[in-house]
Amino acid sequence: MGNADASNYEIQYVDGYLEITLPFVSLPASGPISAFQIADFMMMLGEISPEERAGPFSVAFLNGKSHLANKTAPFRLTDWYGYTRVKALPLITTNTISQITQAVVVSGGNVRNDGDDPVIVRGVCWSTDPNPDITGNKTVDGSGAGAFISNISGLLTNTTYYLRAYATNSQGTAYGREITFTTK
Repeated sequence: MGNADASNYEIQYVDGYLEITLPFVSLPASGPISAFQIADFMMMLGEISPEERAGPFSVAFLNGKSHLANKTAPFRLTDWYGYTRVKALPLITTNTISQITQAVVVSGGNVRNDGDDPVIVRGVCWSTDPNPDITGNKTVDGSGAGAFISNISGLLTNTTYYLRAYATNSQGTAYGREITFTTK
């Protein structure tokens, strides 16, 4: 498949929605569509490359690449293409342990993406069993996206623990990679 140029597609309003027709790709006339469908459409127009389509991208990135980026409303992707944001679980990573003593362990995490839904609580959870979750021992280290540090105390000596970061939004709780440590 090659790129389609502007003369190869037709755009018209149908029942208050834009109907877009391409020789290779078409978008639905109404209803929400995904950012991936928009990216496929934009790739056919030559607005993004196959490499950009394959990599992680955001709606803001697609808006900036669109040939309509400098037009006035309703020519934003969210209006023009009918894109509706889909809320998801946060994306979180677990920090390595930076300190282990008999009394304190220091770790934390980083909420890299909130899933288009504000993170209401974040922290780390731990257990002597694998796959700790927030129903057991946990810290509460604020809210929102970004990095945080967790101080864990009250642990048993010479004991192996499992730890992972967590972040919760209205869609549920996501967990980072599990790490293990042994207290002194």
